[in-house]
Amino acid sequence: IFDFNVAPVQSSHGRQLERRVSSFHIANPREKWLKKRTAYKIKNLAPNHRANDAIALEGSAQVVTARFTYGPLDVAALTGEKNLAPNHRANDAIALEGSAQVVTARFTYGPLDVAALTGEKVDMYIMSFPPAGEWNLMDTVTTGSGGRASFNIPDEHKLDVGIYPTKMVVRGDHTTVDCNLAVLRANTEAVVFSIDGAFSASVSLRGRHPKVQPGAVDVVRHWQEQGYLIIYVTSRPDFQKNQVMLWMSEHNFPFGLVSFCGSLSTVDIQRHKAEYLRNLTTNMKVVIHASYGSTKDVAVYSGLGVEPNAIFVIGGKSKRNEKLATYLRDGYSTHLASLSNDPISRPAARNLRISLPRGPFGLPKRQKHSSKKYRSSHGSSS
Repeated sequence: IFDFNVAPVQSSHGRQLERRVSSFHIANPREKWLKKRTAYKIKNLAPNHRANDAIALEGSAQVVTARFTYGPLDVAALTGEKNLAPNHRANDAIALEGSAQVVTARFTYGPLDVAALTGEKVDMYIMSFPPAGEWNLMDTVTTGSGGRASFNIPDEHKLDVGIYPTKMVVRGDHTTVDCNLAVLRANTEAVVFSIDGAFSASVSLRGRHPKVQPGAVDVVRHWQEQGYLIIYVTSRPDFQKNQVMLWMSEHNFPFGLVSFCGSLSTVDIQRHKAEYLRNLTTNMKVVIHASYGSTKDVAVYSGLGVEPNAIFVIGGKSKRNEKLATYLRDGYSTHLASLSNDPISRPAARNLRISLPRGPFGLPKRQKHSSKKYRSSHGSSS
């Protein structure tokens, strides 16, 4: 219903939103989709909108009504959403000092990636001198099969050692995805935490948020304050990333680099963790000082050469791996108290020359992508 008798009012909330968006300036204006089919893929069904001509008596209320639906026989009605909500995501990227600096991402829409964004332009921006530096456009690519994209930092713009906030912007609708690019020196010391079963029960596809294991956040914070690079790994598929990261942010988990699995696998769910961590230790020269997880993670950590006194497991003992790990029978809180007398708990001396972010995750709020808020934050396309 459109009522022409009510003058539009700009709320204070709208002004606050405008100021927040202005802190990040998008260099390129919104463009039409490069392929006509993209618009239909995002809408998913052909539009069937309609409205009767409206008649008003002079001096009386002037109202126009319309209905917005898609597909034959109005299969889908447009209620509160512009189109399918974006589900773009990217794992935090790590590069060894002096080597290639590459960020990969995937751009999809809808639950379970109903529509992938293929053949469309995406810009990558990186913040110089974080946490309050300027955003610089570094690369523009066209998405490939499955909505995947790979961004490269040109040699003349390669970044020094540090951790840099990274933002990728879809040209067509200005939806975004955030991650981090870490440029590390050889022998950077890290503490690894497996999200699966170590911090809580599984986060379901239905969005049920579980409780956090008591003391888990404090243990991670202890290692962060000692100067270690925090790395979170999980075998969960990457289409769950936004949901899981929101859960971690809400519970004030300390900042760290995060890696999700690129596909849903039921054959070898630990393979992603093993391959990712092996790449870190072999190619990125990262030193794993300590590691945390469930009994399923013991073989992964042990296979990387981590000593039993540096592998900490929450939960019951496994007879098979009993001598390969240290089991935290009394939970994280008791373990945290014992760390003060444990020789393994020492400052990360090798990390003194790298500035690591402190504090919890500073994540943007989840994108609503409703038509009203979307227009107010990005402006009209005309």
